[in-house]
Amino acid sequence: MDDRRSQGAAHAFADGMSRVAAAPVLLAGTIALVLFYGAPVDLRSAAGALLLWAFFSGGILDRYARRRATRAAGFSGACGAHFGAMLRLGLVMLLVIALFHAVVGSAFANPYVHKAGFVLALTMFLLLSFAQVRIAVEDRRSAVGALFAGARFVLRNPSAMVLYVFAGLLIAGTQIAYESTVRTLDSESAALALTDTAIAIETTLLLVWLASAIAFFQGRLAHAGYTAAPPLLWPESPAAEAIGHAAPGHTP
Repeated sequence: MDDRRSQGAAHAFADGMSRVAAAPVLLAGTIALVLFYGAPVDLRSAAGALLLWAFFSGGILDRYARRRATRAAGFSGACGAHFGAMLRLGLVMLLVIALFHAVVGSAFANPYVHKAGFVLALTMFLLLSFAQVRIAVEDRRSAVGALFAGARFVLRNPSAMVLYVFAGLLIAGTQIAYESTVRTLDSESAALALTDTAIAIETTLLLVWLASAIAFFQGRLAHAGYTAAPPLLWPESPAAEAIGHAAPGHTP
């Protein structure tokens, strides 16, 4: 693909929105899961959130990468196939966060250190996103390798940061609008409804960001329909596999 405009941030974001819109069941299911699970409040719920994220993110990204329905079997197969790499990737990121807090210690209360931590968190999420993309699209198994590969891609393609900033501004704008509106509500039920609506919008924007990152990556390093492996399915029975590989006109 020679037209660099079709590989730019604006085109990738529009493509990401179309990919999310083309999978409404996946979008609705993700929003429902986020609303049902809620925000982690302790170590146990945080561990559960990490496991859910590691499992479902592989299937979600695989679906957006293929740009076609993968059905329940294909989605479950992708979730299971990428679960290990996604989990290791999440643990690596948690290790980096723990090391940062161990190094700065009580100095984290310093406003400059706090801002540095915020910038580090944003940078880590950018690298995490493209590491996930490389795991799902290229069927990588090494979390550390995917993380370094994602970092190299971002450094070689600065437009990825433009795409990231734009998506981040949309999410931040939604949060600011929510916080400024919810203060004016006197009804608790209206506040709860507004909270659920804001969570749904932010979850949608997060999925659009991930789909846009996939579209951007595929536009720069591969053609639009690329994935490294065929659709991932749960193993068939030996008889079904033999029938599927039989020569035309021959039934084993």
